[in-house]
Amino acid sequence: MAADRTQGWSGDSFDRYKEYSSSDSKGKLKDFRWQILAYLLISASSAAASRVDDWQANWGKDEFTEKASASISMAFLAFLGFAMSSLISGYNLCNRDLP
Repeated sequence: MAADRTQGWSGDSFDRYKEYSSSDSKGKLKDFRWQILAYLLISASSAAASRVDDWQANWGKDEFTEKASASISMAFLAFLGFAMSSLISGYNLCNRDLP
């Protein structure tokens, strides 16, 4: 959609609007991809945490569940990094000088 130069039935196209132009949308799309990655990371970590909790409740702790818990902890820390990056990016976006 951001790079669409084909004209529709009204003769209009997304290429005419700077809000949808490719040059402006590349940075925003990159930030949006990081937000999607952060969402997937926290979703997977939450699902894994509940599963490991079930394993520990049913069969007790062992080396596998300890390694899985460590992996989940690292994923949550990575999510915090992505979240901080998104907050900083949002702050910079709101405080930039507009032409």
